[in-house]
Amino acid sequence: NVWERLELQRVLKKENQRLDQFVVASGYMRASLLREGYPEARVHLIPYFTSVAEAVSPPPGNQEIIFSGRLVEAKGVAYLLRALAQLPSSVRLRVAGEGPERARLEALARELGLAERVEFLGFVSNEKLRPLRAAADLIVVPSVFQEPFGIVGIEAMAQGRAVVAHRVGGIGQWLRHGRTGISVESKNIEALADSIRQILADPLRARAMGAAGRRLVETEF
Repeated sequence: NVWERLELQRVLKKENQRLDQFVVASGYMRASLLREGYPEARVHLIPYFTSVAEAVSPPPGNQEIIFSGRLVEAKGVAYLLRALAQLPSSVRLRVAGEGPERARLEALARELGLAERVEFLGFVSNEKLRPLRAAADLIVVPSVFQEPFGIVGIEAMAQGRAVVAHRVGGIGQWLRHGRTGISVESKNIEALADSIRQILADPLRARAMGAAGRRLVETEF
């Protein structure tokens, strides 16, 4: 209900005004609070962070891509599936996550003729995500809402993997376009497919982007 959501926002804003300080994880989040009238001196940016393994392996060159996250419409997996349908049959996708959209996404994969190229893994713990990322060439973050930060991106970069993502919300806090990956306009399926194709077709570039991402995590996250 739209009116209930608006009332909730009004109440939350009123309650938040009573707080002394706010800590946010991205420049996007900080700018959002400032637009709402919160005093600049009370809003502090401390980015999310992740651990960095002592050593990482280079992308294996197996044309495998990974999505990890909740299977809800806002995470944009449907756009990723449609982009995959435009890519060579050698490109495969593993989907790590669970959620209410899973059945619809599995049906869409079948409808697009991708049943043999997409593996839905269900919920995967953070510990088990590490070897999955290590076994892939590329991580994709196709969120179509204003992602507050997108911590899966820095987790991927910590393992030396390039990232392709929609240009939404706080993703620009960590994704350096052309350096650690590629960001594309949200919901642009052709651009998403082309960016994935570019990186998978150029292993040296994929490796360089992964290394740059790793260095960025070491210095900033």
